[in-house]
Formats: sequence, C-alpha cells, structure tokens
Amino acid sequence: MASAAGAEAGVAVDPAEGPGIVETSDGEDADPLFDEDFDDFDVGPAAPDDPFEGLNRGTHRLNEELDRWVLDPITWTYRKVTPELFRESMRNFFWNLSEPTTVVNDLLQREWDDAAVSLTRLVVNSTLGVFGLFDPASSLGMPAHESDFGQTLALAGVGSGPYVVLPLVGPSTVRDGVGLAVDVVFRPSTFVVPLADQLVFTTIQAGSRRARSTTTRSGS
Repeated sequence: MASAAGAEAGVAVDPAEGPGIVETSDGEDADPLFDEDFDDFDVGPAAPDDPFEGLNRGTHRLNEELDRWVLDPITWTYRKVTPELFRESMRNFFWNLSEPTTVVNDLLQREWDDAAVSLTRLVVNSTLGVFGLFDPASSLGMPAHESDFGQTLALAGVGSGPYVVLPLVGPSTVRDGVGLAVDVVFRPSTFVVPLADQLVFTTIQAGSRRARSTTTRSGS
C-alpha cells in the first residue's frame, strides 16, 4: 500500500492508478491492493521483524485460496459482463468515495494545498461528475493523489512495526494495517451505507480494481 513505501505525504497518483485508467484486453491488473500474486509470494524464514511468522504463513495460504476461488472468478466475470465505460465509471465512483479520507489525512499532515485540491475534487466530481461517476476535476487541472493514515503515522514518527500479511491486502506492517482500519472510519459511507450494501459495493470494487490494467503494463 502507499504508506508502506515511506513517509511522503500526498503521494501523487500515476494515471494508471487513479480515475481515467485505460484498460487493455490482456486482463492484467495494475492495482497493488488486489494484484498480489500470492502464488509467487515467498513468506521466507522468520526474521527479527517477523514475530508473527506462523500467523503470516496461515494468512498467506488463506489469501491464495481466496484469490483462486473468489477474487479471480469475480474479476473474470466482471470483465466479461460489463463494458469498459461502466468499469471506468465504477473506478471513478469508488475513488470519489475515498476522497474524504484523503482530505482528512492531508489536513492531519498539514498539506493544506493538497487538502484544498482533494476537497475541491470531491465537490466537483460529486456534482458535475454525477456522484463521482465521472471525473471532470482532472480535466480542470486537479489530479488525484493518495494520502492515508499510514503515511500520517509515519510523518508523526511512528515506526513501521513488525511485518504482517493481511487478509486480501497481502504484505504490510502493523502501522499500515492500523492506518488502513482508521481510513475506513474516515470514510463517510462506513456510517451511512448499510452493512449488506457495503459488502456488495466492496465486491464490485474488488472486481473493478482487479480488472484494472494500463497501456504501460501492456507494453504499448
């Protein structure tokens, strides 16, 4: 995840990682959250920063099974039954839902300019963009960027903590795992959308993110 790489605030989003992604027909996926190749991931021997080795190996095996029997079929079906325009709209929609989280973390990191951009993107895309289905903000010179609570903790001097493997997410750290949970709390939909609907939305989001691919990855 973004915060695991370092403590830089307001990480700019490559066009391949945010709204407006171009999909290719090869079915590859460029998203780091749902693109873990669990079959090739080597947990490796226990290390001083891996006190949860046994749990990590068990979670790794669970991720392999979920990837093979749940997420892969969802992704394949999602790509087969939905047109590209629909998938792009879904990417924009879910990205817009995450903008409040970015705004809060920008403010906590005292990145005032980034916070202003994220807040403006939220307003513009929620109105002119029809509840976030479209991304006019990018066309108006306000590109998307990511900012999460893991970054916020890192900037506050909190150490990364032990290595962990999270269900669905994959390799992470204790700090970034906590940051991920806090970011869910920062998301307004957590409180206004019924749990059953959230599960449906999350499933669609998982299919959308795994179905992402870029022209760079395809070599064009």
